[in-house]
Amino acid sequence: MGDVNRDRVAVLESDDVLVRGVVEASPDAMVLCDDDGRILLANTQVEVLFGHARASLIGRPIEVLLPERFRHAHLGHRADYRARPSTRAMGEGTDLFGLRRDGREFPVEIALSPLARGGDRYTIATVRDVSTRRAREAAERAVRHSLDLAHDGVVLVGFDTGVVAYVNEGFRELTGYGLSDLAGVHLHEVCPRLDADAARALIAPVLAGLEASAVITTVLRRKDRRDVMIEALVQCPVDEHGTRHHYIAVLRDIDE
Repeated sequence: MGDVNRDRVAVLESDDVLVRGVVEASPDAMVLCDDDGRILLANTQVEVLFGHARASLIGRPIEVLLPERFRHAHLGHRADYRARPSTRAMGEGTDLFGLRRDGREFPVEIALSPLARGGDRYTIATVRDVSTRRAREAAERAVRHSLDLAHDGVVLVGFDTGVVAYVNEGFRELTGYGLSDLAGVHLHEVCPRLDADAARALIAPVLAGLEASAVITTVLRRKDRRDVMIEALVQCPVDEHGTRHHYIAVLRDIDE
């Protein structure tokens, strides 16, 4: 590390104890770079996330934490940011990846913040591993795709709000509604006999933990105002904390 970098680190260590404290206390990986993209500070989470010892990163270009295929383009991104520094997310609308010391890549979100001290400009980059969230989102997309292939209607309704959160293609065919029609709609608007109290009364054994599901028969009102009789299999799953967030109902037209 050159003398200029050493001087800059010394300034940060002596005059910006609070900055160092914030960086170290962050639950996310954080690095502080100079105006040329060289790493001056890194917190413990950088070691955890990337597998590099912090001391080995000081003075190296930030691109060392990126997969090789992104490094050249990142030089241009750094120049753009240097010209127009601001607090913002990096690469909005694009997939970003970090590179671990062992060569493994992982999806990340990165937030950038400018910092000026002693006449010099710095950038704080906050890096978050989103591998778990991306995997969960992929699983949810797969589940929704499977539900859209089902002939029966499937609806997800907020436990406390009674507002429709998700419907599959079968539900839209059954009711005649499009997705935009159902945004923010309460369940009783499409099932007029099922207000919040009536719905809870019908599935009381499920809410009491006595049954895993309940089968109820009720009226569904289509978009064209025609009422049809449906049979609904209703579940109300709990999360790992024992909290209920949604009703899940599988609907079948039994009018015929």
